[in-house]
Amino acid sequence: VPYCKGGVMAANAAFRGSLSTWKRRVEDWVRRLRPEDLLNVDIVYDLRPVHGDTTLAAQFVKYAYDRAHAEPVFAKLLGEQMTTGNPFTVFGGFQLENGRLD
Repeated sequence: VPYCKGGVMAANAAFRGSLSTWKRRVEDWVRRLRPEDLLNVDIVYDLRPVHGDTTLAAQFVKYAYDRAHAEPVFAKLLGEQMTTGNPFTVFGGFQLENGRLD
């Protein structure tokens, strides 16, 4: 599996934790409504286990879906982001095209 260019992988300490740690992170993201929180939940939805108990990953992704859908404002913003694209990079900066903001 190639490394993620954005650093979203287990090699990055920010993306490690127990199931309870990850559930707390999702709770925080859903409540805060910051652009990077929307991106983080979107990244969780793309989670694909590569080793170990795959049911654990499935339970976690379902939890993240359920929490996001239980918060109407968050779900609306996430839906809008998915249809319009995300102007932010994984690190919170603006995505540039040919060195310029589109």
